[in-house]
Amino acid sequence: MILSVGVFLAYKTVKFILKKFEIQGNYTQDLLFIFGIIFTLSTPFIYERLMSQVHIAFGVFIFGLGFVYLLEFLEKDSKINSEGQKKNNIKLYLSSFFFALSVSIFPHASVFIFLIGVFTFLLFFKKFSFTNIFISLIIFLIFNINWLLGNFFLHREERFNVVNTISTLDMANVEGFTQNSLSIIGVELTSFFGYGFWGEKYGHIYTPDNFLNLWPLFAIIIFIIIFIGFSVLYKKDKKLCIYFGILYIVFFILALGISSSLFSWFNTFLFKNIPYYIGMREPGKFLGMLAIINIFLFLIGFWKVLLFLKKKNILDIENSKYDFSVVFIVMNLIFYAYNPAMLWGFKGQLQIVNFPQEYFESKKFLEEKNEKINLIFPWHSYVACEWGTGKISYNIYPNILDFSGTIQSDNIEIKTVYTNYNNPITKKVEKFLQTKDIKILQELGVQNIIFQDKCADYKNYRFLEKLDGLDKVFNKEYLKIYHIKYEKG
Repeated sequence: MILSVGVFLAYKTVKFILKKFEIQGNYTQDLLFIFGIIFTLSTPFIYERLMSQVHIAFGVFIFGLGFVYLLEFLEKDSKINSEGQKKNNIKLYLSSFFFALSVSIFPHASVFIFLIGVFTFLLFFKKFSFTNIFISLIIFLIFNINWLLGNFFLHREERFNVVNTISTLDMANVEGFTQNSLSIIGVELTSFFGYGFWGEKYGHIYTPDNFLNLWPLFAIIIFIIIFIGFSVLYKKDKKLCIYFGILYIVFFILALGISSSLFSWFNTFLFKNIPYYIGMREPGKFLGMLAIINIFLFLIGFWKVLLFLKKKNILDIENSKYDFSVVFIVMNLIFYAYNPAMLWGFKGQLQIVNFPQEYFESKKFLEEKNEKINLIFPWHSYVACEWGTGKISYNIYPNILDFSGTIQSDNIEIKTVYTNYNNPITKKVEKFLQTKDIKILQELGVQNIIFQDKCADYKNYRFLEKLDGLDKVFNKEYLKIYHIKYEKG
């Protein structure tokens, strides 16, 4: 589904470009659609999120659709008749709809939308009216009102409450999510080329450095084409080009966060002085805006390169299948040299793992006992298990169990950052681990402790075998269940 949304984003982007530049030629259009899809799905920012934060890739795709619909709205002449204006406004409302969905997927989109709203209105204010702005805001709020009210104003002690979470964040959280530097090109160029995801530093994903040291050369080729696209757009539509340029610069500065000495002072000011902005502690997500703009500029630039090659009688894809094949092969090689992990990394990162049978047996066992308030140990969100690949990944066992009363770790454990939350239940579980006092879990109403043996620091949990007040009721090689005894009456 997520990739399908990415394909649809590429389709809408290409359709916008074909119409704006009146691009002719069936084979040219075919190549633009093909490479639009490939570039959208394989750009480094998207690849790294697909591997580690798939919801971010999905959110950026959804946001990108909102951005395309916004551009389609801005394309229409403000002097069109009232009927035409009503039809055009539908594109603005669709834009608002997709923007609203993106915010519900990842909070960084709220900053995306705020900045785009400001710069769009400043440059294209004549395109708007009080009515279409008001309706757009209503649409946006309808799809976000429940979490805005619930998280900011109600139930402030709940686990995923925004106010409660942000109150625990400090600059140490920002430092834990700084951009990475690949090869010898520095954090600025790494980020400019679309890489630099903080997960690279912690071994969460494969980087191009693992496969091809010459990848920066091919990145330069890609960005030469992007620069050509920028210059072509400037000649065609200066205002839109300036709009893209402003967004590119602003989001690039924000994306660097405190990683770069060039802009650290500015971003530090934002984190410390703008209410709730420290919640944007992973600024690398702002590169999603650059990824979207790059899709537009790359395709425009690629089309211009094809025109140049035809004019110089070097290649003519419209009249030669051989030329078409050459362009297709060469561009694919450039794509995969720019992002070699996309081609080879899947083999190393997407592996089929057979979970122990007892993981599934435990679900049936607990369902038969009707005991769904269970505490899962080891107390980590990310674990490596001896039965698996040996790599640290998100602990999926709670998803297999799928009980609403499951108590699991919310600890992120990145660099100096241990947790994000002031959740009172979390604090009590951590107190239990320190004191070994079973009464703490009894106060929480916990029915069972489920212990994933041979995972993470499992040896630190051997005390469960001798702890008074526990009965081992499920004993398999990789999973143990300890029932908590309660005094009758």
